[in-house]
Amino acid sequence: MVQVDLYDVEYMDSSGLGMLLVMKKFLDGAGVAYEIVRSRGQTYDLLSMTH
Repeated sequence: MVQVDLYDVEYMDSSGLGMLLVMKKFLDGAGVAYEIVRSRGQTYDLLSMTH
């Protein structure tokens, strides 16, 4: 399992979001489980809006 801890991330732009989507596509294709944990503030809001 891959765990992405975003606790120290205070801001994420479209490039950061795009990289998470690339990671998701790659890991889904490889059958690897993943989760994004401890996002907060603006990063949490962005991830919540984009599901």
